Amino acid sequence: MNILHIDICKSWCEGESQLLQLGRAIQKRGHHLWVGAPPKSRLFLKSAEFRVGTVSIRRRRVFKLLEAMRIGRRVERNGIDILHLHGLLSLRFGLWVKRFTRAGVIVILSLRKVPPSFKKVRRLIEGGGLEYIVVKSEVVQKKLESGRIPSERLSLIYDGVDLIRFSPAVKPFDLFQEYSLPPEMTVIGYVAPSLCNKGERTLIEAAREVVSLNPETIFLIVGESKKKKGLEALIEQYGLSESFIFCGFPERMPDILAALDLFVFPAVEGGLTLTILEAMATAVPVIIADLPGVKELIKDGVNGIIVPPANPHTLAKAIIEFMENRRKWRVMGQEGRRAAEARFDLNKTVKETEELYQQLLKKRGQQGDG
Repeated sequence: MNILHIDICKSWCEGESQLLQLGRAIQKRGHHLWVGAPPKSRLFLKSAEFRVGTVSIRRRRVFKLLEAMRIGRRVERNGIDILHLHGLLSLRFGLWVKRFTRAGVIVILSLRKVPPSFKKVRRLIEGGGLEYIVVKSEVVQKKLESGRIPSERLSLIYDGVDLIRFSPAVKPFDLFQEYSLPPEMTVIGYVAPSLCNKGERTLIEAAREVVSLNPETIFLIVGESKKKKGLEALIEQYGLSESFIFCGFPERMPDILAALDLFVFPAVEGGLTLTILEAMATAVPVIIADLPGVKELIKDGVNGIIVPPANPHTLAKAIIEFMENRRKWRVMGQEGRRAAEARFDLNKTVKETEELYQQLLKKRGQQGDG
């Protein structure tokens, strides 16, 4: 199979990370694969670094149709069978590309969330040449079905984690030496590639209560944000400068997660994210805000704790409970690992995606024969 993935988002979030992992794994199975992305985006650069074929897509406001025509010619030249679009930003552009390609190209959309203004999206889905939608949670699937998208055009394929890279057996990154921390410190980590409305302020508010009872606590914030200075100002205002460390978004994420005592994700919007799955795969106990799709992943009190979003006191209470009963929480971490092995193995995601491609191509071939 010849497959072109298109993601014109310039940021690096869970979707882009999963796309690259999925693409590399499918390529190893003997298929020909390209990633289309903005030339300076992290997805484009990392795809080139890992020797995945790349297609430069310039996000020009004026000449989008000309750019779509150029990519369409590339699709024709490379004999692309599957045009896989990622996110709503890529949907309209991908459908323009479809106009300039042969009729046999199959167009698929991966969708992580449904926007409030769904009517415009539905018109694109119904009339623009999109054959199939891969959803990442039951919540999204049900919303699309309630929006009159036929269930036979939907497939639920969860994100997958490389269970070898993210494992309890991974050697932890030495945070204590790196940041000169006392060995008795408890390290609580919050990881999000792009820190934006993910609950940083909720965590800082909760930290005031936690540190007042347990001063030997460090909150490690892993992610990138233009609002970092504002967060640092709030931390300083609360007198918590010695209790927080910002470390950007490092390449050695498996080692970082393995070094944590507890993983928290107090987001105020969004849903399932890849970093939650990676923490679970590493057997780190987790506290997650109750957002759409989370209960598909976390069984409260069994393989993690679910707290209300934007509620610092409840989050602080859960963190303090962890400190008081670490044995119970270690068991929850182990249950998290089992859940990752059973449902969120990257190999399972790759296999289901490959099978979907093959089914659609087979169906297209049968229709062509008919």
